[in-house]
Amino acid sequence: MITDHHGDLYESAPALQEIITHYYHVYNPAGSSNVNKHLAPNLEMMVVLNFGPTIPFSFGSEPAGTYHLEAISAVGPLRKMLNYTLVPGADAMVLNFHLNGFYRIFNTAIDQYKTVVFPVVLPYIQELWQELKAATIQQRVDLLNDYLLSITTDNDAASQPLLAGKNYFHDPVIQPAKAIAANAQLSERTVQLRFQKYTGYSPKELLRFLRFKAVINTIISQKENLPDVFDLIATFNYHDQSHLIKDFRHYLDTTPQQFMKVLKDNNFFVTGSGRDKNQAMK
Repeated sequence: MITDHHGDLYESAPALQEIITHYYHVYNPAGSSNVNKHLAPNLEMMVVLNFGPTIPFSFGSEPAGTYHLEAISAVGPLRKMLNYTLVPGADAMVLNFHLNGFYRIFNTAIDQYKTVVFPVVLPYIQELWQELKAATIQQRVDLLNDYLLSITTDNDAASQPLLAGKNYFHDPVIQPAKAIAANAQLSERTVQLRFQKYTGYSPKELLRFLRFKAVINTIISQKENLPDVFDLIATFNYHDQSHLIKDFRHYLDTTPQQFMKVLKDNNFFVTGSGRDKNQAMK
């Protein structure tokens, strides 16, 4: 995996790990040059707490700086590559949510949000931001853990069948929505609607993404000896080259060949590619 040298990973509290996959501290020291980054899509929800200069960002092939992150924003589900610039003095904490974790904090159906970037509305969030801004990074992690634990809700009954069937998405011989529906005595339509409510995407969309994610991870793992496109098509059961290109354009607004070229600049990352500070502290 490519390591992001402008980002550090911190584990969430054990009681939060079904909700938050990790905290991510992104930064660029004062006196440095601007650093342009590209984060792979992951379908996940994020909350960004920015304590430094404004962070310009965009999605896919949008013009650079289409959006500007000032202080506190939610972003997602991340369906397109996220392009952002860390200016000197950049300092932000990113909360990366897992499955229905965002719903368990915000108690709002994700498919009700009409934009991919929107304000965060939570109790005392402005006061928390002020306290976090003045804290060390480890203190920020501790404060975030305490705050999120105080407002987290339990999984509700309607989400349980979805969570129980999450492993179906990694079994190629199972149709996940049908299997979940059969196990819970629900209609497939009900399963699809609940997915949209709790995660912001459909079972079909998740299956498509997981295959593409495997393609990207394979390319990154073979960065020094890049795989042949036709080997990727065969390995991941794409119909043909145009089918693979369609997914690359859908998620990254590029082609496989162009992606492999830009990968060499070391500024493309997948979620969780920062330096693991938990290991460093052990």
